[in-house]
Amino acid sequence: MRLPESPHADVIRYEISNFMHTPFPDASFDGVLCGFALWNFSPPHQALQEFFRVLKPGGRVGLTTWTDDCPFVTWVRQELRSYVPPQAPPAHSGSEAPSFGYFDTPAKLATALQQTGFERIEISIEDHDFVYATDEEWWLSLWSHGMRSRFERLASPDLEQVRGDMLRKVQVLKQPDGIHTLLRVLFALAYKPSQSSR
Repeated sequence: MRLPESPHADVIRYEISNFMHTPFPDASFDGVLCGFALWNFSPPHQALQEFFRVLKPGGRVGLTTWTDDCPFVTWVRQELRSYVPPQAPPAHSGSEAPSFGYFDTPAKLATALQQTGFERIEISIEDHDFVYATDEEWWLSLWSHGMRSRFERLASPDLEQVRGDMLRKVQVLKQPDGIHTLLRVLFALAYKPSQSSR
């Protein structure tokens, strides 16, 4: 698939596929990026193995996830708990069950990458303060990430009630320039060994 409006449409190819089983040969890419999506794969360790497989020796993987103590994500989950119970994590069985949960701490993420075979792992934590000028802008932002799946499980009347309650509660985060949301992020960079035996 190509996007004609892209200035690089002649050199960039866009493909849609199941990343648990991509159509790419081994050692196809110099780098793989995965932003705030690793926990959506089931089982997640299989996605890491696929990242590893399609990387060339010496290739890099870059990952981002929320931390376990991310202030805004924690606040939203707590506020939504009475309306929409969190979904259970994907079930795993046997020896394939991952030990690193949702990759929300440096130790869990490092363990996941090490178990897959990556080396030279670098993990950092950064805080970012996002400001939304209006209540509606903030509400729409909740639909742009994983919280969307919870909202979509609600009937229309219930969703309207949640919207009203959330907009009322979020006023505690409002400052003169808008609603402030503090997000804490894990950034990970790791390398596939130059001479891979896997």
